[in-house]
Amino acid sequence: MLNHTHIGHEFAPYTVEVEKGRLRFFAKATRQSDPAYLDEAAARWAGYRSLPAPPTFLGCLEMESPGSRQLCALMDLDIGQLLHGEQHFDFRAVAVAGDSLTFYSRITDIYEKKGGALGFIAIETRVTDQHGMRVADLRRLVVVRLRGGHRTRISPPRFARVPSGCELPWFTGDPVSRLGLALYAVASGDHNPIHIDLDFARRAGMSDVFAHGMLGMAHLGHVLTKWSPQAALRSYGVRFVAITHLGDALTFGGRVTDEFEAEGERRVRVHLSAANAAGEIKLNGEAVIALA
Repeated sequence: MLNHTHIGHEFAPYTVEVEKGRLRFFAKATRQSDPAYLDEAAARWAGYRSLPAPPTFLGCLEMESPGSRQLCALMDLDIGQLLHGEQHFDFRAVAVAGDSLTFYSRITDIYEKKGGALGFIAIETRVTDQHGMRVADLRRLVVVRLRGGHRTRISPPRFARVPSGCELPWFTGDPVSRLGLALYAVASGDHNPIHIDLDFARRAGMSDVFAHGMLGMAHLGHVLTKWSPQAALRSYGVRFVAITHLGDALTFGGRVTDEFEAEGERRVRVHLSAANAAGEIKLNGEAVIALA
């Protein structure tokens, strides 16, 4: 059982500069083809001050903060017990190369399910820039396999039916490979060995390494930024439904399900999903985009 007394624990603020070289590497590692994420002139032409940080990049910076690295020690856990359950972003502005971002994280909830076999740690993070302006709010759910967790299997549903509406461009990514996972680990800063070290993965009860959940979320984010400018993205969140294995080639896409007004803007809600060739859902998500 997890120690619930850590609810409310605040990690020390973490400040990091957004670097151009790393943004370009991240874009290449996640197969981003939009030149605005690779070429500064194209970024400025698109209206950004410099190269923009892709929607999921803030999550990568958060996970390499000292607080995230201290989570295992604080909760007396082994990193092999941890899985990424959910990730959500509420955006206030687009961070760009040269910005200095500060992350303020705290544990907001701790609970168990499955008769105590699975634990859950909810973490909220506020991100501000060098001027003290709010850039984004992040919510992350960490799943902890407390006992027998490696035998817990999720039965992935088929593609969910959603109301008819405008479909965002769908695309199929390359099959997940060891090289691709290694490149993403370097680009994202997520060096959890369960994704890149076969021996470690087997000791943790897995048959092999498997894809980072945030890698799939980054690809799903491409669906959004190809359809709409990133500056119009108001929120983006996913639930990691099932493990993405080596060799899986996921198809990513989305569909507009609702149009509404909020904070003086016309906005649309988009249902997002990613599935393998067998139709097994790996990620389910939702985004809110402001209309021009």
